[in-house]
Amino acid sequence: MEGRESPRKSAREERGGAMSDPIPTSIHTDNHTDTAAPTGRRAADVKPAPNTLPSVTVAVVAHRAGGFIEECLRSASNQDYPRGLLHLLVVDDSDDPATKEACARYGAEYVYAPETDTPGKARNVALRLVKTDVIAFLDTDCVAPEDWVKTIVSDLREYEEVVGVVGCYTGGRNWIQRVFNQESVTKTKEVKAPMGILEGNCAFWVKALEGKSFGVYKYSEGNVLSSQITASGGRILLDYDLKVVHRGFTYTPRKFYRMGEAQMHNNRDYFGGALRGEVFSACVVAALIMLLSSPIYGWMLALPSLGVTAVFVKFAKAYQKSVPTRWLIPSYTYFVLIRWVFWLGYFKETLTYWLRRR
Repeated sequence: MEGRESPRKSAREERGGAMSDPIPTSIHTDNHTDTAAPTGRRAADVKPAPNTLPSVTVAVVAHRAGGFIEECLRSASNQDYPRGLLHLLVVDDSDDPATKEACARYGAEYVYAPETDTPGKARNVALRLVKTDVIAFLDTDCVAPEDWVKTIVSDLREYEEVVGVVGCYTGGRNWIQRVFNQESVTKTKEVKAPMGILEGNCAFWVKALEGKSFGVYKYSEGNVLSSQITASGGRILLDYDLKVVHRGFTYTPRKFYRMGEAQMHNNRDYFGGALRGEVFSACVVAALIMLLSSPIYGWMLALPSLGVTAVFVKFAKAYQKSVPTRWLIPSYTYFVLIRWVFWLGYFKETLTYWLRRR
């Protein structure tokens, strides 16, 4: 059931995931080199007047993306939005010639930031450089429809209480991907405290993100920003009709294992929930060991795993509203399975962390 690996994802697998300062010590553009990233914030403390369109930066983070960034930048440059109010920004850690050429073709500002070896670090550089009212994030292997920016602006202006808008992916190659994308959900909008952010299809008022940042670990960087938004009382709009096509899309057990590893670091470095997460991951592993031992020592040992599975069913339920009846059992099964995998990754990273501290 696995989809094809994203070329962007495969390239990033080689980066490692060491935690470090999210702000690079040097940023190079085609025109200058600065010893620190400029702040680039607007001086105004308010949103644009209701009858004034906001300026928008479409930010793309890249890593050896020359082979597939072309279509992304083409879609970003072809937006049905006033040219003078639209800015394209690419933050690249690989100094890739093909990426530079694509930026030149589509009028995108190219920033070489070699220290941004994870997507979150690169997104933080974009946040520091942005000079527009709104910043929208688009991944290199995503293609936006012509009305993408217009829809973002319309949502932000209609829902004045939100600090940002988050959309969905489309283009899933199998039923698992389409369920995760919730592709069949349309004409639905929800204002909520964010539990996570789809980093490749989201946008925010720039002023609302001052003092906030993405996580710097390799996966789940949007969870860190969403936590900061929630802590400050902010709300986002989840617009199921704000869709972009994700070309290399995949939701595999391997990815969720890595997300579990990342979440351990997020909890320890940002959320303050390290102990609770570490205890729960240990309980998950203990329940799994007891389940595997139950054929030998008695089926009563399987009971703890049923309790853990019940917790994971609640997680799976959130994705099932658009699933046809015939797919409910396999869909629930897969979503519960990947939640087990997620917590195994969390436990492994916890164990590694404490062994390194000895």
